[in-house]
Amino acid sequence: MSTAPHEKKKRILPPVTLAESYQLCRDRVIRQLGDFRWMAGNLDAATKAHLAAVLALATRTGKLCDIHVARAARLEMLDDLREDFRDNFMEEETADQFPALLDTMRRHQIPQQYLHDIVAAADMCVRIDRFTSFDQWLQLGCRLGGATMVAAVLVVGVEKTGFEEDALKLGQAIYLTYLLNDIADEIQKLEYFMPVEDIEELNVDLSRHNPARPDRAMIRLIRLQVARIEQLFYEGGPLLNYLALDGRRILKTIVSVSWNMLMKIKQEPAKVLLASQELSPAERFRFRLKHLMGLEGGVVVLPADADHDHH
Repeated sequence: MSTAPHEKKKRILPPVTLAESYQLCRDRVIRQLGDFRWMAGNLDAATKAHLAAVLALATRTGKLCDIHVARAARLEMLDDLREDFRDNFMEEETADQFPALLDTMRRHQIPQQYLHDIVAAADMCVRIDRFTSFDQWLQLGCRLGGATMVAAVLVVGVEKTGFEEDALKLGQAIYLTYLLNDIADEIQKLEYFMPVEDIEELNVDLSRHNPARPDRAMIRLIRLQVARIEQLFYEGGPLLNYLALDGRRILKTIVSVSWNMLMKIKQEPAKVLLASQELSPAERFRFRLKHLMGLEGGVVVLPADADHDHH
């Protein structure tokens, strides 16, 4: 029987060993998140490899939210991702990043639902035409940032139960900070990602937007999102109290870098409408040095006792 025209021919991927799969994850994360090398510098080799397996899934999913890639192409990539996910988790294949991800999930008892949620973020980005409300922003942040954070902290070590809600909030805050920083320098991204309800309520006219001379309505739109993300940081900050020492160190660095970026946008919202705000070389060096010396943290959204070892 011939294959129906609408049926997709199954891809045949080369099998990989577990070690090769972990290396693929590490390479993917370093390409997408160059700071991973030093931010995870305090972790032992095994924990670093397991964390890379989780982050590799998140970075692969995040690329499917690139609206500059045609929707048909992203749908095909999403189908490939789901197929690879399903086949490897059913142990019908050992391909690409998934043996490492499956091994990490089992070692650290990560509920599979959080990994499914990460993939669901790509589905959301591919299928909707525009974000209509901030609640949709929160959904995307929860699926991609929040679910990744829950899985990541299970890898780096939690000392007590009940951390999930704080992890979801903090993951949302970090992801949405990077999303806001990235979308505001281009009208196409603003039109797609910025909640329609907010645009209409604040009377923002995107058709007349001039990034070099933004009007007050656009500045208010950016400040509204900053205020909402700030609140998520405060609500998620207590996560640090649930983590073991090495986990607290890397999380404090990640939060410090993300919070610093959000504060840049808050202080000068007009600048983010011209270009994404990056850490200066001096700021990057300072964060790396503090991390190397074990002096992470010191930002207002982190609880004071998270800056000290505790059991």
